[in-house]
Amino acid sequence: MDAMDLSELRVEPVAREMEPRFNELMDRHHYLGAGSKIGESIWYAGDFGDGDWVALAAFSAASLKCAARDDWIGWGMRIQYGRLHLIANNVRMLLLGRRANLGSRFLSLCERRIAADWRTKYHHDLLLLETFVDPSRFTGAVYRAANWVEVGATRGYRRRGDGYVGGSSPKLVLLRPLDPRARSMLTAPRLAPEHMHGVPKKKLSIDELASILDFFKGIDDPRGRRGRRYRLETLLSMCAAATLCGAHGWKAIYEWVQDQSPAVLSHFRCRKVDGEYDRPSIYCIRNIMTTVDPGQLSEATTAFCRSIGWDMDSDAIAVDGKTNRGSAGDDGRQTHVLGACAHGTGTPIAQKDCAE
Repeated sequence: MDAMDLSELRVEPVAREMEPRFNELMDRHHYLGAGSKIGESIWYAGDFGDGDWVALAAFSAASLKCAARDDWIGWGMRIQYGRLHLIANNVRMLLLGRRANLGSRFLSLCERRIAADWRTKYHHDLLLLETFVDPSRFTGAVYRAANWVEVGATRGYRRRGDGYVGGSSPKLVLLRPLDPRARSMLTAPRLAPEHMHGVPKKKLSIDELASILDFFKGIDDPRGRRGRRYRLETLLSMCAAATLCGAHGWKAIYEWVQDQSPAVLSHFRCRKVDGEYDRPSIYCIRNIMTTVDPGQLSEATTAFCRSIGWDMDSDAIAVDGKTNRGSAGDDGRQTHVLGACAHGTGTPIAQKDCAE
């Protein structure tokens, strides 16, 4: 077929019963293999009406962090974690036919329908697409031909568990806004209702935020009396606030704290050193959160949620548990954590540690 036949190219989401065929082709022809779905995902296949696939693409959840992308958007940690659902990552693309301009045409057709497909499936909009291209294998010409913009390169880190490790080759970062106002929408002080996702967020006043400290005052301090640089309630309150803002993991909490203004730090009653508010290190945050009594912390958090009107009496309760790695004692018994939360709001109800 020549280039003119591309007008007949058809793009459709891959039906569930066709996913094994999609994976088999990816495993056979793509250098990364099929991979797995990451969060919210939609797969596309292109053909000329005969069911013979000539192009495949997989779009999944956005990368948690990407400095080049984040700099291009211009957002900060205080808002980005609550807005990543507005970005999708083109994690795989495979061209099975050798036709001029097939790749750029296929990408353009995916872009035309992905926002509507995403809204139908996940009930929120998409504003931006991203992809990472290995420059040792590809130039990214197909994406540029489809009007994607190169904004930089990754730093050679990849996710492993709850953190990042080096050793990976840097990738080119290319972006494609689905709306010409994508950057201003992603950095807006408040998201439009159609861009929100999940349970509506509870808005907290300064007084409500500051009241968190009062609920943590009764928790037993696991630290020794010497060398305490921060109040226990200050540390726990900042960790709780960071988590409410979407931070997950010690590094994300630490970075959230570093990003706060002196006015916010004063509400958390941080101490001053040489006239400036002292911010706790990541090690201080990690140590206090791994040694504080989880039962007391759960009770205090639940009490705070009740005080600001979060529904704790949901008809459905979600229960989950895990075994902590490296928690085996001298007797070989490991610690298990069982938690319960309101299914509709995600509000914590209780958490309990138990040994095997």
